[in-house]
Amino acid sequence: MISIFKKGKGPIQSWMIACFFFSSMVIQAQEEEKFIGEVRLMNVVEAQCTLKKGIYEIRFRDAKKRRFPKYASFHFTDQDENYFKLKSMVLKGFDSVPKDPRLPDFTEEKIEIQFRKSAGLASFRFAMSKEGKNKRSYSNWLVKGKAEKLFGI
Repeated sequence: MISIFKKGKGPIQSWMIACFFFSSMVIQAQEEEKFIGEVRLMNVVEAQCTLKKGIYEIRFRDAKKRRFPKYASFHFTDQDENYFKLKSMVLKGFDSVPKDPRLPDFTEEKIEIQFRKSAGLASFRFAMSKEGKNKRSYSNWLVKGKAEKLFGI
């Protein structure tokens, strides 16, 4: 163990050196992130919803990136019950599967909620366009049970 108290220095000088050294360290408390829900497939997170500082974040695994998983996310504020609007938009889509994608207007990014019905089973996915880029990210198709897990039902 290395001592900062060396021979020949008085206790006041040693104390000043110790205070100077440790005073530059700033302890920052991490703000707690509230976990809403998530969907996993084979122990890999497919989609996740969290709340931090009044901002909801939905993070999903990009379905186009299979070999090396990449995640995309979109955010929206906790104003005007935006979370409940998104949740009801998704859950109502299972009852009457719309042909055109739903476009939430309260997100900071361009998001589409796409629905399809295959073999009598309805599912949805998020499609996100990055501004200024021609890239789109898609989540995997999620059925109603997984949508309920994502939104914490």
